[in-house]
Amino acid sequence: MTEQAGPGQEWRPRTPVQDLPSLTEEEKRQIRELDLARRAADLRLDDPPPTWELVRWITPDEVGEVSKHCLEELGFSVESASDGHGYRLAQPLPESQVSAYHEAVYSCASRYTVDPTYGQGLTDDQLRVVHEYYTDVLMPCMAELGFAPSTVPSREQFPAAYRNEGWTPFNELDKASLDKVQQSCALEPPLGALFGR
Repeated sequence: MTEQAGPGQEWRPRTPVQDLPSLTEEEKRQIRELDLARRAADLRLDDPPPTWELVRWITPDEVGEVSKHCLEELGFSVESASDGHGYRLAQPLPESQVSAYHEAVYSCASRYTVDPTYGQGLTDDQLRVVHEYYTDVLMPCMAELGFAPSTVPSREQFPAAYRNEGWTPFNELDKASLDKVQQSCALEPPLGALFGR
């Protein structure tokens, strides 16, 4: 889940999350190694640079800003994406710099890695918070724009509907309607509300 900009980002659940996913440091290290190997393959780094020492784990919300600063330190001009979660090159790269850029992306991901805990499946307790957010914040925001889901699972039914069917209040929207909703409504609860931070 990623956090979206917009209303609802200061929202907190009525009952904070108690049951959080957890990983040992060794499990995190193993996941990091696999993710970095995948990233090296995606970047077509036949001989990837050595894995850098981890500076710190970051949250998904920090990826854009942390990556931007890291890549700028390595000499690449980048700007944060409009959603704040990613980045893009400020200008096209000459072909001669593409390989160096890919190595820099790998280096930054190696030094500032998203904490693998965020990639674990949500617990039932976290899904309770998602349901509360959808019904208390997102659906009223959508209703103000003239959108409403045809069916809404109960709190008890929600974990199964979310896991098995991927149910969300915005599943039935076409792209134009979803874009309109995203401009005014935060689609997901703040990560802090889901992870007790």
